[in-house]
Amino acid sequence: MSTSLITANIWSRISETARQTKSPSSVAVAYFGTNGSQLLPLHQGSRLVVDASEKAVKSGQTNPTSILTIMKKGVAVYSVPNLHAKVFVLGKRAFIGSTNASVPSADNRLIEAVLLTTELEAVASARQFVNGLCLHQLTPKLVGELEKIYRPPHFSGGGGNGQRKSKKPTVAVPSLPLLRIAKLHVTTFSEYEQNICDKAIKTARKRRQHRQNYKIDIFRWSGRCAYACRDKVIQVVNEKYNCTFISPPGNVLYVRRYKTHRGAQSAFVYVERPDTHRRKWGVVTKQIGKAAAEALKHSRIVRNQAIAQKLLGIWS
Repeated sequence: MSTSLITANIWSRISETARQTKSPSSVAVAYFGTNGSQLLPLHQGSRLVVDASEKAVKSGQTNPTSILTIMKKGVAVYSVPNLHAKVFVLGKRAFIGSTNASVPSADNRLIEAVLLTTELEAVASARQFVNGLCLHQLTPKLVGELEKIYRPPHFSGGGGNGQRKSKKPTVAVPSLPLLRIAKLHVTTFSEYEQNICDKAIKTARKRRQHRQNYKIDIFRWSGRCAYACRDKVIQVVNEKYNCTFISPPGNVLYVRRYKTHRGAQSAFVYVERPDTHRRKWGVVTKQIGKAAAEALKHSRIVRNQAIAQKLLGIWS
């Protein structure tokens, strides 16, 4: 086990290590440029966290086409808009430094340096750091929309970034999508409602973003329904014998609003979520702490980003 500093041929080392690593890798690299998928030949099952915000895409720092290319290889891609880290956990090695997966970094236009470590504790900590950022997974449809606003980058000599007056330092928290908590209980549908539900699921299935390892959940919402497509939702379901289960975060695919026989507003909400086991209330609340557990007690929007990050990170 050792740690060394690399200042030359950095990307050839990272690329070759990624190519030889057969197990899933965990990588967080702020900008993923035009040649990103070539620089990082990650294998199926790997996780990649990038900055795919509109700002990064419009400036050409992250190329959505490269993201789609690596997604087709079975790599799960996540976006954190304020990401600046460059951490590459490849097998039993971790590269940590300044290198983006981009042309300026790869063709030696910039002075770069990374630490390569095989220290078990450091590699494990680096992997945990990356996996903790895997909160907002991108889908091919979302990336396709980002392609429409992509603009090629304009490179200049030196650092090139104008300096602004620094603000008071704050703790950075990943910018996350709108997260809703749906507090639910087991119920039965009338024949009238079941017919509506069965017809609407055809639309939901057409909008699926993941064909494998995901499932569609359906729940009924009584009254005015504020859910919208792409909202991220955590379902908290109170089942028989007062046992409560929490489902992994999913994305709203479709909302079918209707009126009951009595004229009251109601809706069926279709959620695409990972097909992994639900967790019991007691297990989750011990893991996330009192403040985050409080957010799960009622149907609501989670506006505190730190709490939202903790809730989304339960399954990461």
